[in-house]
Amino acid sequence: MNENDNEVIVYTSQYDVFTNSTCMFVEYHDIIKAPMFFLLFAIQDNEILNKAFDLSEIKICGTVQEMLEWYINRKSRNIFECFPLLLDKDSIPDGFFTDSLNNYLEMTNEIFAGHELAIVPTIAELAVHNTIVKNIIIYNEVYNKNIEEDIANIFPESVKFVWGDFKEILPQVNKDTTFIFSDMNKLNIMAEMNLLNYRSVILAQNFKYNINKDGTYKANIEDLMSKFEFNLAYLQVF
Repeated sequence: MNENDNEVIVYTSQYDVFTNSTCMFVEYHDIIKAPMFFLLFAIQDNEILNKAFDLSEIKICGTVQEMLEWYINRKSRNIFECFPLLLDKDSIPDGFFTDSLNNYLEMTNEIFAGHELAIVPTIAELAVHNTIVKNIIIYNEVYNKNIEEDIANIFPESVKFVWGDFKEILPQVNKDTTFIFSDMNKLNIMAEMNLLNYRSVILAQNFKYNINKDGTYKANIEDLMSKFEFNLAYLQVF
């Protein structure tokens, strides 16, 4: 990863020019907005969540900056997976963390007001003047009405909101596409499906949930570059 926050390193695994300008595919969380960050403030005194999770590590964050540091350095993308569980693990149903997060994001719509991240004006400009990028897709793993409404408020109606299993959606995306991810593991999925060649990918920097317990990144960039021809750049989100 780039150690200098003021630089953006662009990697390419080949010398042919490919623009990937027909479509832009963008993850919502931690690229468009970070509602999970603002949700951290809203859940601290929630009785139900305090019975399910030990939230002490965010309760000791005395400033917004301290909470932001916790958010950037969290170990899992889903904030609920970061807290010690107070429930019997055997009683947890499949999809518990995803469903819990989505439910609270739908109940707490005020956290979506404003707070757009740095790249949003650029995407909005491209959406209005679509001479360069013809199609823009904003993606989330599950449907969320607040996310859908937020996208409609920020972007023109030509910008599409899609949701579902990334493995099922990826084959439907135009080959001439630039992908903007906060979740590095999606590079591995593209490689597994042999759909990484001649794509352009921009990754959010600094989120520690993209790092394994042994300190390695969840996507081995050098290995992927040796097997596939694609462009890669890094985006400073915060």
